[in-house]
Amino acid sequence: MTTSQYLEIFRCRWRVVFAGVLLGVAAAGAFTLSTERVFSAEATIVVWAEPGAHAPDDLLNATEVTLQRATTYAELATSERVLAAAATNVGPETTANVLAGQVSAAALPETMYLVVTATDPSPDHAAKVANSVARALITEVARFEPSIPGARWSLIGGEIFEEATPTSEPISPRPFLNIIVGLGAGAVLGMIAAVVRNRTDRKIRWDRSIREAIDSPLLAEVRVRRSARSQEERSFANPNDLRQLRASLEKLGDGHRVTLFTGIGPRVGCTTVVCGLADAIAATGRRVLVVDADVDRPGVDRYLGLGVRDGLIEVLRNKHDWSKAVVAVRPWFDVLVAGYADANSSDIIASRRMGTLVDELRAAYDHVLIDFGHATSEPASLAGHVDGVVVLIGLGVSDRRAAAKAAISTSRILGTVATCAASRRLSKDEPPAFGIAPAEVEPSHGMSTARPQESTSDNGWPHAVGSPSKD
Repeated sequence: MTTSQYLEIFRCRWRVVFAGVLLGVAAAGAFTLSTERVFSAEATIVVWAEPGAHAPDDLLNATEVTLQRATTYAELATSERVLAAAATNVGPETTANVLAGQVSAAALPETMYLVVTATDPSPDHAAKVANSVARALITEVARFEPSIPGARWSLIGGEIFEEATPTSEPISPRPFLNIIVGLGAGAVLGMIAAVVRNRTDRKIRWDRSIREAIDSPLLAEVRVRRSARSQEERSFANPNDLRQLRASLEKLGDGHRVTLFTGIGPRVGCTTVVCGLADAIAATGRRVLVVDADVDRPGVDRYLGLGVRDGLIEVLRNKHDWSKAVVAVRPWFDVLVAGYADANSSDIIASRRMGTLVDELRAAYDHVLIDFGHATSEPASLAGHVDGVVVLIGLGVSDRRAAAKAAISTSRILGTVATCAASRRLSKDEPPAFGIAPAEVEPSHGMSTARPQESTSDNGWPHAVGSPSKD
């Protein structure tokens, strides 16, 4: 994987990484609190050698002998003989085996100093053990290296240069070091978990995944914000994002006048985007019609607060002329609701009569937007009658396999639209910067004729139509 892919995974799944960091820090904290505190104490011994009468000026050789003896004495300090002698001074319950796990000794490089180190949960006891071992070592050295008359060196030995004293800072545990290690380990484990989760997750989380599932251009990313203005929670599409979508469709040319919108999975905002886009198109002075072809789950009527009424199904059954069934929602913005659906409604949508109706609507309107929603049937039944298909994918909602299946079964895909939730919800008293409530819609029967004027909200954004949260 490349660095950019890791960054995308982190951007999408930073919560998993953050959880790993928290887990690592918590584990480090628990380890620190549960670990017994250990203190250390050091006693320093200086080793020396005096030149004998036969070589009073042989200081260089005396220094070499001293350095060699310091290394030898460091090994002798942890011998059973020295530790047994020190144990008698430490306490009746202390043995050489106990001290063997507490005591260490080392000669300082290129010096005559030897350091005896003792560790213990008690700082006073650690100092007592270090001093006892140091004294026992000096006593043992004096036994096998006495002064020999006529020897090259008259005396080799050592003495305590600095006694061990109790310390207040433990050598273990080390909270700061433990936290740093836990932080790093948690971040690594969190990133590994994020990569594994990304490979096993079937949801589409970002734009790259959309392009991998459907090889079509991304027309726009539309943010949807939910509001609690009424008893029924509603959602609103960002007008700036809708303008971007309108501009992307305009770049495709005038040959795409009838566009079908279908979503990958429920609650991807198909109705919200379609009606918001229609409002944005009508604001430019072009006549637009929204057709609710989602007969399995119609929602445009509730979206605009129109109520259930005769619509597309009745027109296809030749009960009404389509020009009498459309509802003028705004100037140059008309709607043909789904109507009263039954078990055979899906078959009617796939009939030849639907193709004839689409041709008639194409001739009457500048743009026809068909909301196919997330229906149980395939959009291929309508794809042959329209100029192009736009696939809506909800980030964090739509399934990868379903998107790939739609790309195979659906022809004439113009592009995709990614929908995502805005960062927060609107409060009841907040101006509707993301759209107007359906209660503000004043529908009338028949085609609209008046030229629209683009209205703005309190912050200067043009209004976009709001929708219920059903999609």
